[in-house]
This record gives sequence, C-alpha cells and structure tokens, in this order.
Amino acid sequence: MAERIGLCERLARRSWRCGKEKDKAPRKPARAGEPEAAALWDRLQSQIYWYDRKAKSNRTAYKISKISIVALAILLPVFAE
Repeated sequence: MAERIGLCERLARRSWRCGKEKDKAPRKPARAGEPEAAALWDRLQSQIYWYDRKAKSNRTAYKISKISIVALAILLPVFAE
C-alpha cells in the first residue's frame, strides 16, 4: 500500500526551483523525533530564500528603471531641438 505522507512533507519534497542545485536554500539539520518540525523548517527556509531572491531582482529592476528615466530626461532636451 502507498504510504500516506502529510501536506508539509509533500511540499518540502517538491522542487520549486526546477532542480537547480545552486538555488536551493541552506537546510538546518533535523533533530531526531521532530519530522514535522523539520519539514516546516525546510519550507520556511525555502520561502525566505525565494523572497530574498525576488527582492533582489525587484531592487535591480527598480534601479534600472530609475537610471533609464534620468537618462531619458537628460536626452529629451537634446532631441527636442
């Protein structure tokens, strides 16, 4: 018979990063007797890592947009003549 596993374990086993090893969040070693806590900890760590990556990419996009706006504002009077 198939073994029943909990939702947290299934979510912890899923690869949200398409199998890229470099994108995996660091894992805290599991304590004996706490499999649910380990699965929750892994899921929390993966969510924190995802949030950090997205924050970094959004920060970069924001800076690029601000620099391009300033550059276009500088070039606008030049092209207007």
